[in-house]
Amino acid sequence: MVGVESRIEKAAGATKLDEAEMKGIIVEHTFWLLREGYRETTVIHRGRLLRTLMKRDANLFDGDSVKETIANLKIQDGTKLQYVAAYRHFLRSQGNEVEAAKIPTDRKDTFHPN
Repeated sequence: MVGVESRIEKAAGATKLDEAEMKGIIVEHTFWLLREGYRETTVIHRGRLLRTLMKRDANLFDGDSVKETIANLKIQDGTKLQYVAAYRHFLRSQGNEVEAAKIPTDRKDTFHPN
């Protein structure tokens, strides 16, 4: 775990990690989710969401960068909430806590067949 700590310290110093290091940290996070008892489908989905944030140049160790990236995504609000949940679990696996991002949600009328 010394390698993980040194990468986190490097990230906390506001240096951007290279893609290979970030992929490794995301893989470690997915194993953490499995150890916490999450279903495999949930783990795969949350890993995919984190990789998408990484590909869109979000620094996963900078909350403002992630919030800005999520806010700029052209997706529905419910999907944005999934990104926020995935990021919150990522931070928890790294030993950090973060307050939930405020994502305004537009309530759509649900179609109910009679």
